[in-house]
Amino acid sequence: MGRLFTFGCSFTEDFENVVLSYNNSSFNKTIENRPSQIKYIEDYLNGEIPESWPKILGRLLNKDVINYGHGGKSNYDIFERVCEQSHQYSKEDIVIVGWTHFTRFRWPTIDGWNPIFTNYIENMGPNYPDKELHEKIIISRDNKCVIDEIYNFQKLLINLSIKIGFKLYFWSSCYRIINGEDNLFKNNSIYLINNLLKNTNNFFGVLKKYGAKTIMEETNKVIIDSHLGKTGHEVQAKLFYEHILLR
Repeated sequence: MGRLFTFGCSFTEDFENVVLSYNNSSFNKTIENRPSQIKYIEDYLNGEIPESWPKILGRLLNKDVINYGHGGKSNYDIFERVCEQSHQYSKEDIVIVGWTHFTRFRWPTIDGWNPIFTNYIENMGPNYPDKELHEKIIISRDNKCVIDEIYNFQKLLINLSIKIGFKLYFWSSCYRIINGEDNLFKNNSIYLINNLLKNTNNFFGVLKKYGAKTIMEETNKVIIDSHLGKTGHEVQAKLFYEHILLR
C-alpha cells in the first residue's frame, strides 16, 4: 500500500495540528483573541475539524498519511525535514513537497532555528535580526538565484526518488516558485497540476476555478484568512489525485 509523505508550510498543515498548538499554547484564549482558523472551526463548522488535503488525498490513494506540513516554515526548514525523514521512504511511497514564499528565511538562536517572515515583528529579542538587518535580508532575497536554489534542492530529491523508486511531486504556494516559470519549465508531470498552470502563476486562482474557497470567502469576509477552507482542501486533494493517477 505504501505511504503518502507531505511537506510544506501552513498550506499543507493539518487542521488538527493548528487546534493542538492553540490548545497547548499560553495564548490568551478569549473569544476575541482566537486565531482565525480557530474562529473558523468553532463558529462556522460547529467545532468540527475539517480534513486537510493530505488526509483526503491519502484516503483517495489508499495510503497512510504522514504529514510534516507546519505553519510558518521557510523553504530551508521544509527541505531539511524532507532530508531528515529520507530514511523512511520506500518504493511504494509518494512524497509531495510544497514550497513556500521565497523571502522567508530562518535565524539561528540558542533554542534552534526560528522562521523569519517578510513583515518585521517587533520585540523578537536580541537573538533575532534588528529591523534594519531584517529589511536588508528581505530585499536581497528578491533575487532569481534564491528561486534557483530551490530547484537545486529538487535535483537531489529527484535523484533520491529514482534510486529508491518512490514517486515524487512538487508544488508551491508562492507565485514565483514553479508557478512563475514559463510553460516549458512547467511541462513536467513532477509538478502537480502542471497542465492547469499553463500561462498563469496563480496556483490558488486555478483551484478557485474548480470551486475552491478560502476561509475568508467561505465566511463572507467575516474571518480574514487567505488559507483554504474545507472546500478548498477538498478541491486541492481531488486535483492532485487526478494528476497522480494520470502520471
